[in-house]
Amino acid sequence: MSDVQRTGQEILDSESQLNNGTRCVVCDKELKHRSRLLVHLRTHTGERPFKCKICKKAFNELRDLKDHHKRIHEKHRPHMCEFCDKCFVDVGTLKKHCRIHIGAKPHTCKHCDKSFIHRGHLNLHELIHTGERPFMCDLCPKSFKRKEHVTIHKVSHSGEKPFKCKNCNKTFGMIGSLRAHNRKVDCVPVNA
Repeated sequence: MSDVQRTGQEILDSESQLNNGTRCVVCDKELKHRSRLLVHLRTHTGERPFKCKICKKAFNELRDLKDHHKRIHEKHRPHMCEFCDKCFVDVGTLKKHCRIHIGAKPHTCKHCDKSFIHRGHLNLHELIHTGERPFMCDLCPKSFKRKEHVTIHKVSHSGEKPFKCKNCNKTFGMIGSLRAHNRKVDCVPVNA
């Protein structure tokens, strides 16, 4: 049985003698405590043993389930922004939000010095410099810089045309094609 097919606990039990039980046998990451190793192993196995009773969303840690319940179902958000009165679950998220108001952009591109409020935006930006296209279509060899672009692209394989011109009723597989069509002046209305 491969490590991915085994549960985190099975991997932990069978490999407990290695590296004092704090090094991941799948990716070699070192963790400070054995209890954190079990949680980390779940990222490899895909286990999410903690399920929300209300919406059925699953989590790999109990604390994430509790946090989800407070945020989503109890709407418990005790930390308020002093600029716009928006509320947040934790102080860290509030601090990240406040960057918008104060103009702080702590994440700087190492290639061009452009700065970003959020690390995720920097990571996305850096794909411009590396040329990396990590999101692959599983139906053809095309790859994309953003996951949502793969989803949009897959419509081209289905033949589905969900975007309709309000003027002439012509349909399109992509929103960009509809927009290009709408910029044309020779679109003939249905009732003409």
